Amino acid sequence: MLDDANDAFVAIASAYFAGLLAWYRHARIGCTGAALHDPVVAALASGGLRSLLNPGHLTGHEEWSHTPVRPGSVDRLRSGMHVQVDVIPTPMPDGWALNCEDSIVLADAKLQAELTERHPTVAARDRGTTAIHDRRHWGRSG
Repeated sequence: MLDDANDAFVAIASAYFAGLLAWYRHARIGCTGAALHDPVVAALASGGLRSLLNPGHLTGHEEWSHTPVRPGSVDRLRSGMHVQVDVIPTPMPDGWALNCEDSIVLADAKLQAELTERHPTVAARDRGTTAIHDRRHWGRSG
């Protein structure tokens, strides 16, 4: 339930969602882990929050063994990486919860062409107002 009459909750939630938007705005092929990590951390800090763990990581078998998203990381995000925003905000008052775990796959033109060739119905979802298209463009403006 949204507690929009509670100014303290709204302030924390605003900083949290600003951190998520920062993640989506900076998660790009060629971006270093630090260049993704730092804006998320700064946005969270504006509301007195920090991420309990790192604010993103690889998914699948690598989920807990490595993340390029960490302070000072020069590891670059590459096409084909399946990465996840995973911001667990802390500190949070008892009884309050905010959490987002959402995965994306970074795909350059070559990988997108391969997807179109091998799986045309999936690739077709990226045209018009579909979930893939909307998700790709969400948070990039404004």
